[in-house]
Amino acid sequence: MLTVALIVPPIVGLVLWQTPALLRSARIVLGTLVAAFIPLISYAYVYLRGAAHPEWWGAGGDWDTPQAWFWAFISTAQGRQELGWGLEPQRALLGNGFPNLMWHELSLPLFIIGLIGISRLKRSLAVLLYATLLLYAIFCWAYRYGNWFQVILPAYPLILLGVAALLDKWQQAASRAGLAKFRYLPLLFLALLIVWRINASWPAADSRNRPTDTAFDRPAVLLAQPLAPNMALFAAVDDALGLQYLTDIWQIRPDLRVVSSSEAAQWLAQGQPVYSTWQAAVTLRAELPPALVTAQQSAGPDWILFQSGTPTVIEKPEYVLEQAITPQITLYGYHTAPAPDGQPVDVAIEPAVDITLFWRIWAKAWPQNLSISVRPTQQGAFLADGSGGIIQQDRARPAQGLLALDGWPKGEPVADAYRLPLPTDADGFTLILYRRTAEGFENIAEVVLPLQ
Repeated sequence: MLTVALIVPPIVGLVLWQTPALLRSARIVLGTLVAAFIPLISYAYVYLRGAAHPEWWGAGGDWDTPQAWFWAFISTAQGRQELGWGLEPQRALLGNGFPNLMWHELSLPLFIIGLIGISRLKRSLAVLLYATLLLYAIFCWAYRYGNWFQVILPAYPLILLGVAALLDKWQQAASRAGLAKFRYLPLLFLALLIVWRINASWPAADSRNRPTDTAFDRPAVLLAQPLAPNMALFAAVDDALGLQYLTDIWQIRPDLRVVSSSEAAQWLAQGQPVYSTWQAAVTLRAELPPALVTAQQSAGPDWILFQSGTPTVIEKPEYVLEQAITPQITLYGYHTAPAPDGQPVDVAIEPAVDITLFWRIWAKAWPQNLSISVRPTQQGAFLADGSGGIIQQDRARPAQGLLALDGWPKGEPVADAYRLPLPTDADGFTLILYRRTAEGFENIAEVVLPLQ
């Protein structure tokens, strides 16, 4: 915006150069000033609305009064700071790509041709363009350690006017010399320039199939799980944006809806459960009214299910065991399933298995200091993880450590899910429940389960 506005002083100078009598008309001078200041009235609206809503002031400062906030707002501290970097005494005269980025998009020959060609325009127009480009160059030099290469962009069409002027002179000269065929050389030249610029810019602009294109990988895996229909999803910003894109644009599970914490509160208040990624579950719990959440349990390795009111069991195990572990807990059952592959998004997934355990908890909470370890096995032996250890996943309590049983009916099964790498030779897994002791660890129970 600032570099665009820098053309105004040369325009004013050119107009007054051609018509100096304008300065003798008080009506014109006053009307011009009024027209220039009318857009500033919008700042009055900004100030009045900001003064009425201090919560809109945002981060970045501690303002005691609306006036202090408003001045910080219109003075753009970040922009002033970046503009000042180039004026610091220790800065090099040239740096941060200045000035070579000025002709990077046009190429140096075209840049020089354009500057020369401006002199072939009418004298008044040439003065206007040269004066404007000089102001651009001074500003960009002062701003050279900030984002100056973005603000130089308005200079490009001005330089191309000079290129057009020279090409026009060529065509006129060719016509006068009776060399009509050569009149089309400028058009061919421009066509070649367009092809060159497309070829030079395309690799940087082509965003397809880049190795860093991973924004959908995790959201695709999140959606590839057996989520109940018409449910609300809560996730951290990056995950939420990917989930919204896949559900709304790609129409993968369009019945699901990504919600904010306030919208999640509304769902729970209506008795509807809410899925949260386990990484965002602590944030959601902190932003919800405490009375709204009565239970949290796993809904797959990546999801925590928030429930309000009378909690309900979301699924049942494929294999029922009813194996007592301690007087407080019973392993009700389990089931296994291949880890989701994130289709139709092409996600590179290592072979893995999702294991969901179901616990009956006869106390009000999970037993204190009782941890869980789940380990794949091959003929009863633990499998190496390639770094000197074994493949295992340990938790201090179920559901990524986030199990909550407020109001949960005693003994009703609760889900506890894990995702483990699955070597091709794995044929089962071992569930170990243990306690930490002064001497190390004490195994309370070991349960060997086949990999179904």
